[in-house]
Amino acid sequence: MIKKEEKLGIYVCHCGGNISDYVDTDKVAEIIGKEPGVHISKAFMFMCSDAGQNMITDDIKAEGLTHVIVASCSPNLHHMTFQKVVSEAGINPYTYRHVNLREQVSWVHTDDEEAATEKSIRLIRGAIAAVVKLRDLSAIQKNMIGAGGIIGGGIAGLNAALDIANHGIPVHLIERTSILGGQTLNLDKLYPTEVSAHKFVDDLIERVNANKYIFVYLNTEVVNTTGTIGDFTLQLQTNGKETQEIHVGTLTIATGFDNYIPMKGEYGYGESEHVITLPDLILTLNSYKAEKLVINGKEISSVGMIHCVGSRQIDEIHQIREGAKLNTNCSKICCTAALQQAVRLKQMFPYLKIVDFYRDIRTYGEKEIYLDQVAKAKVTLVKFGDEEIPQVEIGEKLKISTIDELTYGIRVQAKVDLIVLVTAIVPREKPAIVEDLSLAIGENGFLAEAHVKLQPIESPVDGIFYAGTAQGPKDVKECAMSAAATSAKAVMLLKKDIVEIIPFIAEVNTELCDGNGDCITQCEYHAITLVDDCDTGKKVACVTAELCVSCGACIPACSKKAITLIGYDTNDILGEVRAMIKEVDM
Repeated sequence: MIKKEEKLGIYVCHCGGNISDYVDTDKVAEIIGKEPGVHISKAFMFMCSDAGQNMITDDIKAEGLTHVIVASCSPNLHHMTFQKVVSEAGINPYTYRHVNLREQVSWVHTDDEEAATEKSIRLIRGAIAAVVKLRDLSAIQKNMIGAGGIIGGGIAGLNAALDIANHGIPVHLIERTSILGGQTLNLDKLYPTEVSAHKFVDDLIERVNANKYIFVYLNTEVVNTTGTIGDFTLQLQTNGKETQEIHVGTLTIATGFDNYIPMKGEYGYGESEHVITLPDLILTLNSYKAEKLVINGKEISSVGMIHCVGSRQIDEIHQIREGAKLNTNCSKICCTAALQQAVRLKQMFPYLKIVDFYRDIRTYGEKEIYLDQVAKAKVTLVKFGDEEIPQVEIGEKLKISTIDELTYGIRVQAKVDLIVLVTAIVPREKPAIVEDLSLAIGENGFLAEAHVKLQPIESPVDGIFYAGTAQGPKDVKECAMSAAATSAKAVMLLKKDIVEIIPFIAEVNTELCDGNGDCITQCEYHAITLVDDCDTGKKVACVTAELCVSCGACIPACSKKAITLIGYDTNDILGEVRAMIKEVDM
């Protein structure tokens, strides 16, 4: 029921043709303008533009609008944009409603403009029925501890620590090993600049150690994590026995990656000491001074490299360890690393013959330079198919054979002294914090972001961010970039005294709740606990606002119907549905 004092402003966006090419937006605005309580109904080219936002602001102030609905693209893109607009114009931001006419209408109904137009009208009607029932809510406020926590002292962790500390914010940098620097310490030079990896890392460590706002914990693991955004409690264990507790407002997880270790017999690995991995080769060359290449007592005159070992695995084609999952993903950076080392080998030992067996060479962006260098170094390239596995025979000379797609299916064979397996980037064993805070793990085994496009470095849990290869394969530059993005997000929060939490959370009616705990079993985020009710003394469910992600999984679990989602009450949703199914007079 629309109250007399309520004035609704409805704004239908053309979205530059994304919507208006398939929906008659002017007709939608005209018909919606006749709905009870609608004071203004307009269609406009780009509602997210400055002109569109100013239109809303001016109408609120001039016409005394009490509620605003914008029908445009995905709320993931601009819900917060328009919330901010109405808030600054004097309307409670939590009484704003967003309607998605792009993904839900125009992009899926390109063949029927009339039906798309009618559907748009119905969706906006539903939003009108919902928006007038929204409570006049306020954000939930929580004190923010002005210190950041970073788990992992590799390139990403070091950069994130410096970026946050440079704002005068204390940072606790926790590293499980005895030294900072991570996997980059195992490298010689960084591509494509070819600067010394050790000098690069040493400079970072020197800056970290000199910064008075950074507190470094070596040989230290986080054994338990509790709390929420604004106040996370970390239990630290140093050297397996000293224990301490720290409190931080935000957390950045930069725990890095591991290199894939081939199974025994995989391309001859473990059956010959002259079948090694690319990381093994890099470590060997880092300290090598002789004029001839000798590996495990054998002088090497020829090298074969095999790509995608442990990467891009195909079911029933590749064998995997018992209990393991296929790694169907590309490891992204190992092609470049392999070519870089092939060039390095030729520079150090010009007499070497090198044959590179690859599935696809993925040297994206500026890394393409290594293809030119490999060609100039006269490295032989052999391309095998997606479902082809190069065959390795162990003997005095190691043999690699495969069908070569570059020669239209001819089987080629290379006899070499050394085989180098270009191994995959794989996720580390899950740190305890993943289980403690119910962080999401993607299908590839790495930490999964909240949204791949819109929140690429944020976890689904507020206040927790990801940096570097904890999220997936990245090179050093990409690790530093993700650290910069992470620290920018963290600083925005850590600079505040108070953090605001969206109030659309689960709510328990303690009179109906019987304390059976069914809702607790359905909450993946540990947001619900049982507490003693102050009035009755019985056990009832209690929602921790900072942990609730508004997923609604607890609601159907409650047989007493004691839980509702604020802003999405079942009765309100039914009212929304009734408004949508009313006849539309076109």
